[in-house]
Amino acid sequence: MKILLVNTWYYPNIEGGAEQSTKLLAENLVKAGNEVAVYCIDSETDEMTIEIINGVRIYRGNGGGYLKKIKNEGKFNKLWIKYKDIYNYKSNKEIMGVINDFNPEIVHTNCLNGISISIWKRIKSAKIPILHTLRDYALISPRGILEIKAERKGIYQIYLYLHKYICKKYSNIVDGVTAPSKFTVNIFTDNGYFKNAKCTRCVVNSIEYSNDELINNIKFQEKKQGEIINFLFVGRLLELKGLKKLVEEFKKIKDKNIRLIICGDGNLRKYILDSEVEDSRIIYKGKLTQAELKNIYMISDVLIVPSIWDEPFGRVVIEGNYYGMPVIASNRGGIPEIIDTLNGGISYNSEDNYELRNAIIKLSNRDLYSGFRQSIINNMYNYDISQQIENFISIYRKLLE
Repeated sequence: MKILLVNTWYYPNIEGGAEQSTKLLAENLVKAGNEVAVYCIDSETDEMTIEIINGVRIYRGNGGGYLKKIKNEGKFNKLWIKYKDIYNYKSNKEIMGVINDFNPEIVHTNCLNGISISIWKRIKSAKIPILHTLRDYALISPRGILEIKAERKGIYQIYLYLHKYICKKYSNIVDGVTAPSKFTVNIFTDNGYFKNAKCTRCVVNSIEYSNDELINNIKFQEKKQGEIINFLFVGRLLELKGLKKLVEEFKKIKDKNIRLIICGDGNLRKYILDSEVEDSRIIYKGKLTQAELKNIYMISDVLIVPSIWDEPFGRVVIEGNYYGMPVIASNRGGIPEIIDTLNGGISYNSEDNYELRNAIIKLSNRDLYSGFRQSIINNMYNYDISQQIENFISIYRKLLE
């Protein structure tokens, strides 16, 4: 099967979980015997470049200078960027060039920031089935989040209404839709999106899973001794990720034997650096490579995912469990579905600071970890990439019928 994946960024330009998921999907579709190409707009040159990485053919456009625009401040640039999420002439032209060159049987779109949802119309004009995977809430809100009613005021409320209206209309072009959590699928279908979709399914994100490696990771964790317990946060340093709340609650716990390791980058970086000076138990490691991050996972004891927004999935929860750690995670978005499936940690009410603090205190005791680890071993197969590949191929075939 010839499959074209579409995402704003692609490896080695990794911005977040969507890029990791797209890379994993592309490479494993190739391993399953398919011919796979990716169209993205993360090139800094005006001309499209073509390269092959791990068997995947990558077409890198620039979407009319999207990367340069998002790096610049100013209201005009922000308006330009939001307009390009809806319509981008350059991306429309580039995607048709890719289709003519690669001749895919199906197009699977993912994050379309800057590429624009208008490419769905161009793809459909070529009579090619479209599957879209929801990895954020960009079709519901230009801010990419689920809006709080109190924040919908004045001109922005009108803008939000127009945004939703246009996105709903375009979503009816799509033949099939998936999301990595039932929560995300239901949010869109309940709000009237993708009315013409022949297939609407939850297909969870996955990891390259080795049972032997998982058991070795857990054996390594079980050998740890000593009074020091390392709690870990991995992700973008943003208030929506609950990081500020986590740090404030951690500071309230007067236990000299706990540490909070923070990895990532974002607009709370200065706040974290100041907190590191204020409390010596807080350790900031910066933004790390995957190899560096693996080492941090292995020296840590408990992962904390304190999001205060509705995460469409929560890949980091699986990663923490895979490295043998129990996870403390908020009850937002698709995160509780992972906790329920793996039984590898504690879910708490994101609006209750005491619950977060109490969970940290509770898991400062190593004796409680063994039950979580056995559940992880028993249930991790649910997130094996081979199952995701089977699910997507069955959907592709259904849309091609």
